Amino acid sequence: MEQNEKLKEMRMALNARLFLLFIGIMMIVNAVTTTGRNGLSWLNLANMVTEIQTGGTASHIEEETEPSGAMTEKVTVSEETELDIETIAAQMEEVGVTADDLKLLGIICLITAAFEAIIGLICALLSNRVDRSKITLSAVILLLVVECVFLIVLAVKGALMISNLIYSLLLPLVLLWSVFRLRKLAKADPDRIYAVKQNRQPQKPAMPVNSAPKKGLKERAMMSPTEETDADAAEEPKQEDEFTNP
Repeated sequence: MEQNEKLKEMRMALNARLFLLFIGIMMIVNAVTTTGRNGLSWLNLANMVTEIQTGGTASHIEEETEPSGAMTEKVTVSEETELDIETIAAQMEEVGVTADDLKLLGIICLITAAFEAIIGLICALLSNRVDRSKITLSAVILLLVVECVFLIVLAVKGALMISNLIYSLLLPLVLLWSVFRLRKLAKADPDRIYAVKQNRQPQKPAMPVNSAPKKGLKERAMMSPTEETDADAAEEPKQEDEFTNP
């Protein structure tokens, strides 16, 4: 029974560490490639729509070279871009979405991406620390609150997608489950520090200690008779061992 309990505890610790590590890294990647990118896209679209609604045009800057060799800038209008933005603006008016709504979505996306990156980093760094599982649990609960607010805003504005539910709800729930595994280990053993013990470096073998060298003739001549007899008595057992165990 004790062996089965140890195996169960080891499996629990290993699963908690692996899920916290890999999903923490996935949260960082999702914050950069999906949530943050969508926020920047919505902010850019909001600026373009605002420019179209105020009577401006979507334009870009091109560089021209004069005969004298000097570089000048010329603002040109992209007709395809202008038509696309006007179409999007007309569709937004029909749906009832304004440029301010897009700006709000962009800002909330960037804030959510920052939380995802920071808390994902915390989960990855503390994935093997049982003694700091309270910090990880607080961070994951905060992430869940932020993600729920983010999903509610997306649902209200009509921009909620299935991918948002997967990355913004499913992954934090798996993180929460993993942290609960660490908390269970901490309650079972309050003095435990690591979920999975790190491999210790192998100790170097001890160097053999050489026996004291035999005294030479000159040293024996300088010794007193009592010291010489003591030295001979100490060497006699060694010589007997050499003869008995060649």
